[in-house]
Amino acid sequence: MGEKSRDEIPVDRMKGASDIDDKNVSGVVTRVRSLVKVPEKLKPAVRESFERFASSLDRWPTIAETVRGRQFIHALLSSRIIDRTYYEAQAGRQFVSDADVAQHFVSVGAEAGLSVNPLIEDEWFRRAANRGVASANTLLFDGTIGLAELGPLFDAKRYAGETGSGIRSSLGALQHFLAATTESTMAPTSERIAEVETSESYNEKRELLIEEARRYARLKAFGGPRLRPAAASDLQQSSEFLRAHVGALSGAVERPMVSIVMPARDRAHRLDESVRSVLAQTYENWELIIVDDGSVDSTPDVLREWSAIEPRIRVLTQEPSGVSAARNRAISAAEGVYIAFLDSDNAWAPEFLALTMAWMTSHNDRVVHTAILRHVGSSRILYQGSQVLGHEQLLQAGNSVDLNALVASAELVRAVGGFDDRLRRWVDYDLVLKLSLHEVPTFLPYIGVHYDDAVGNEGRISTTEAGTWEKAVLEKYLCDWPRVEGASRVDGRISVVIRSNADTWRTIEAVSDVFATNPDKDIEVVVVVSGASRGVSASIVAALGANPRVTIVPLLRRHSFGLEANVAFGNTTGEFVCFVDLGVAGSSNWLEPLVSHLDGDHTLGAVQPLIIGADETVASAGLAFGGSHILPWDNLDGHPVEDAEAAALPRRVAAVSWRAMLVRASTFIAARGFDVLYGDGYGDSKFCLRLRQMGFGSGLVSESRLRIRPGYKWERSIDQVGAARLLNEFGPTLPEPDQEMYRSIGAEIRGYQASSVLSSALARIGQPIIVRDPSDTCLRWAIKTAAPAGPRGDRWGDTLFAEDLAAALRSHSQRAFVDRREGVGRRSAHLDDVVIVLRGLDRVAPQPGATNILWLISHPELVTAEEIAAFDLVFAASAPWAELATRKYGREVLPLLQATNVRRFDPELRTDEAASDVLFVGSTRKTYRPIVRWANDVDADLSIFGPGWDGLVAPERIKGLSLGPDEVGTHYASARVVLNDHWADMAAEGFISNRLFDAVASGAWVVSDAVEGMGELFGDAVRIVGSREELRTALDDPSARPPRDELLRQAGRVRSEHSFEERARALVQAVERLSRSRV
Repeated sequence: MGEKSRDEIPVDRMKGASDIDDKNVSGVVTRVRSLVKVPEKLKPAVRESFERFASSLDRWPTIAETVRGRQFIHALLSSRIIDRTYYEAQAGRQFVSDADVAQHFVSVGAEAGLSVNPLIEDEWFRRAANRGVASANTLLFDGTIGLAELGPLFDAKRYAGETGSGIRSSLGALQHFLAATTESTMAPTSERIAEVETSESYNEKRELLIEEARRYARLKAFGGPRLRPAAASDLQQSSEFLRAHVGALSGAVERPMVSIVMPARDRAHRLDESVRSVLAQTYENWELIIVDDGSVDSTPDVLREWSAIEPRIRVLTQEPSGVSAARNRAISAAEGVYIAFLDSDNAWAPEFLALTMAWMTSHNDRVVHTAILRHVGSSRILYQGSQVLGHEQLLQAGNSVDLNALVASAELVRAVGGFDDRLRRWVDYDLVLKLSLHEVPTFLPYIGVHYDDAVGNEGRISTTEAGTWEKAVLEKYLCDWPRVEGASRVDGRISVVIRSNADTWRTIEAVSDVFATNPDKDIEVVVVVSGASRGVSASIVAALGANPRVTIVPLLRRHSFGLEANVAFGNTTGEFVCFVDLGVAGSSNWLEPLVSHLDGDHTLGAVQPLIIGADETVASAGLAFGGSHILPWDNLDGHPVEDAEAAALPRRVAAVSWRAMLVRASTFIAARGFDVLYGDGYGDSKFCLRLRQMGFGSGLVSESRLRIRPGYKWERSIDQVGAARLLNEFGPTLPEPDQEMYRSIGAEIRGYQASSVLSSALARIGQPIIVRDPSDTCLRWAIKTAAPAGPRGDRWGDTLFAEDLAAALRSHSQRAFVDRREGVGRRSAHLDDVVIVLRGLDRVAPQPGATNILWLISHPELVTAEEIAAFDLVFAASAPWAELATRKYGREVLPLLQATNVRRFDPELRTDEAASDVLFVGSTRKTYRPIVRWANDVDADLSIFGPGWDGLVAPERIKGLSLGPDEVGTHYASARVVLNDHWADMAAEGFISNRLFDAVASGAWVVSDAVEGMGELFGDAVRIVGSREELRTALDDPSARPPRDELLRQAGRVRSEHSFEERARALVQAVERLSRSRV
């Protein structure tokens, strides 16, 4: 090597493996390419060879990679965490030592997603630790990784806490557990599986996972590629196989006849090449039966010419009946011992029949197939062909046997019934599946067929018929409806079907939620795990596999919802079956009203709950139709939940969604489940339309509610295949829209908005144009809050305030509802007449076309002059601030104080059970609130309900973390003293807290810090204190507390003048005055 080349890899960079990384190697490859100057005059093939050589450098293992691999092997062996039996089950082979396992894992297993121990699942670890792409394997080297969940069965933090062993690393915890494990040791499982966890020991669950690993390895072995780029070695193998076997026929006495079946319709431009490939066969004992399936082009003329030329060609004609009927007619007429199949746009190699006959007669095989080459475009050639392992592989992995490459015994073809003429596509797959039940097709690695994908596609059923016909074929073998129909079922049991979507955590959450929200029901859950990785499958089995109430149905490939649901149904045992989407969570006992409603009305065939979106608006209140040729949509999608409640629900709907559908098992069987030809779209609509034909209706049960989990993608995808089938099958007869439902919420459908074009369905998506009903005299009020959607927002004071105000508005014959932060811009907002923004932390823009009201109830410092000017009416829950703002901003700001709910806050609610001496309800607000500190310092007999007080007050003073909305009033009415305080800035601006209104309305005596105007509002019902000593005096002085008659008088005045009903009255009057002034 010359001096110049030595500089390409400097000596000082070769000090150690740690200094050589992949980036340096990539740089070397780049420099090699730059040095290899290929002369332009060289042929392209030579230049390409140089490029391949340079590119291959990227694939050579570097010194750094080699050293890192050896370090990892050593670390893995030293850790003593290898479970060889478990690893062997995953790898599908045996190893002589743990060192062999470590070597295999480093070189192959890690990249393939295998695990060295049942307690470690890489995907689970990454998700639990939120470590992005980091692998659990880094535990062996990275000392900064603390105690984490290594998998569903091992929470290192939990284990370290339970053992008290002082372990600080996940690897240490794992090693400690493995060393201490006995036959009865329980695994320290993740809290995420607590609801579905069973009492089996770790060893029992390990055996379950070993069996699952074997099952997955066996199934995964089926999943090789059906097509791959052709290689020179394929041609060489084909030639060698031909030379080795075709000669066997030369000396044979028996040369059985082969009947060649060829259907044709309007293929005049393609027939000649196919027929010539038959005439060119070196094997001469054949007959070619061509069935003209009603051609309208010159195909009949071409066929007459060929039959006149060659007597071995027979032509049969029939009315258009489909490719299966055409082939069956040829099979019936066939005189050969064997049957081969050739389509009118494919061609055989000359030795195809000679080779297959030589093999079949010498090996007594009844079914064989050869390889094929698919010519895709002008430059791409794909190879198809491999030995299948049997019926299960063909069923799970898909068809890898092309009909044009197949030769079978005529007796066997007839015995299995030939082709199923009910199928429009994938008929060859169906035939191969039927044949494989009797004999495994033998693969001959000879390229016997050439298939041109680039020419003549316009007439092929692969382009004119939907790919969902494959699901119809699979359903024949995966769904044994007669067996399911004859099986006994458990009365009253509910079988819940969940599709995992290869999402471990959501699957476990969904199953856990079903059990947790329906604790008293006889429930089983069937989980379909399809197309999942090994890690996902293992984690689901680890969490759910030992639970006797859970059945896992594994499928190698992902399929449509309809097919997976039908397969899962075949594994259910309940009288009722509920199909539930993975991304929803149920309210308490949500299944009970569904079952009760369906069981109580035998004219119903299916029901669904009200599904609420992550933004707290309706996601689905059943499915709605718009009449002839208008595709269905989710009822009331984007409407406030109050609209669903106002629509006289439960009610009949045109259809229900398969994302949360309850059916009687007997009804589902009678309908033969979901139509798998609909793919992932509109299969639920088809099912419910089928129920209508059977005399059953569909219903929505609003008492039962499911909520979409945050972060879950819910939007219903538009499936063109399903849309086309629905319109073709039912287009003119689709149900009319439910105008009465829209009128019940003060709206009506005025038309349909055309959106995305569906070319396959020759239709547009019909979204209803919903407008206000001009005859409706009630106003629609939307109350916007800063409270977040979901359980967290349920606890906000803003939420209760808004809901109480909405209820009060409804008591004044208004339509009113609450929008959480995420639902402020919901799709139905254009229907709202009046918008009230309860101004807190969030700024909300006024809504065009509505009367916009700003009601400032907190955080006045956030409000600007621009914001106030944008609203039609502005109110503030502080008389002093309203007066100041009017002067400051130059427009009227009216005082409208906070209010109380007179049904929840009533002196009559007082009970002895809820009695306390000094009561405080509230959290710490992340600080030691002065009023509580003072009460604690003076040793008051304090009762606290609220979070965050641990460590600040004695444990016995903390009575609970919270009180429900209907409990607070009872405790206020029953306490001797209720403590209250304000944020300092709120007090300074004169904003009086709602707790004062609630407590005084309950007949309580309140001790509070000072806010301007409190004395005039509440009189002696509120005692103002400004220090610890003033509080001590108020609490210790028996005469400080007013007589009960005075407290009841003040309660009556607050309930009369400061109720939400009075605030609603004031708001309605203000809007009416504004409307009159604009006329």
